[in-house]
Amino acid sequence: MKRIALVTLSFLLFIIFYSCKKENAPIKEVIISASEIKCDLQSIYFINAEIGYAVGLNDSIYKTIDGGTLWSVLPSGTSNFLNSICFTDANTGYAVGWKGTIIKTINGGSSWSTLTSGIIDYNLNSVFFTGANTGYIVGDAGTILRTTNAGTTWEPLTGGPSFAIKSIYFTDVNNGFVVGWNGAMAKTSNGGTNWTVINVTNTWLESVYFIDSITGFAVGWDGAIIKSVDGGNSWAIKSSGTTNQLCSVHFINSNVGYAVGFNGTLIKTVNGGTSWETIASGTNKNLYSIYFIDTLTGYISGGAGTFLKFSE
Repeated sequence: MKRIALVTLSFLLFIIFYSCKKENAPIKEVIISASEIKCDLQSIYFINAEIGYAVGLNDSIYKTIDGGTLWSVLPSGTSNFLNSICFTDANTGYAVGWKGTIIKTINGGSSWSTLTSGIIDYNLNSVFFTGANTGYIVGDAGTILRTTNAGTTWEPLTGGPSFAIKSIYFTDVNNGFVVGWNGAMAKTSNGGTNWTVINVTNTWLESVYFIDSITGFAVGWDGAIIKSVDGGNSWAIKSSGTTNQLCSVHFINSNVGYAVGFNGTLIKTVNGGTSWETIASGTNKNLYSIYFIDTLTGYISGGAGTFLKFSE
């Protein structure tokens, strides 16, 4: 049976510590080792097995080109904390964060420009693009934004949940889902123009992920996991085996998936979410984001600079 191999920096698992803020830091790229990062890493995104990005509760963006051993500290051009990052190709990426912050790079993270969100009072929590031009951002107070011109302008969308939205995921250009606090959930089938609110649970939800157009999962507080097998029209509650808050979920195929959360929680399913087993993560730090670049290699980011790389 395959097993997860989790190792420290010299092996592939490193729990990293670096000060989140440096007073009077020069505005330039700085190369640091993994052991020098210490801020909470809220979101991680890898383009391939070697090139990846992380953002968190500071104003820096971290980039690796060697699978996480060394990291470039990239100036973001903002002083606000960042919550989520994604790329549409090797050069073009977006990050979002506090006080309506949206930033964009077109050169692989070397420089970032600030985009106008029209939001100043709320935090933006998650960003997702369905193509080179069309993308979505969700945030506090039911905020849903859409761009159809690669971020030049952002249109506020209405009809979704009124609570803070924490995560967004599209299965194709038309069908998407948002989840958030107080069990907030909504579905669109026309690219965000209209939303149908779905009432499933009162548990606060942190992350949503679909394996395909039919099967999806959402995770959240108190170890909550819910699953849909009909394209998000209905959802069933599943037992995760933990009461720790779950922050992110990702599947590598129809059967095998992982979720991460507080206190180093890492759980795995091999039967499409019917049951979940606890995997030793090697840390008790909160884990916020999980991302796979293929069926064999995954990455996790978390509190106090925690970064885990493991292979199936």
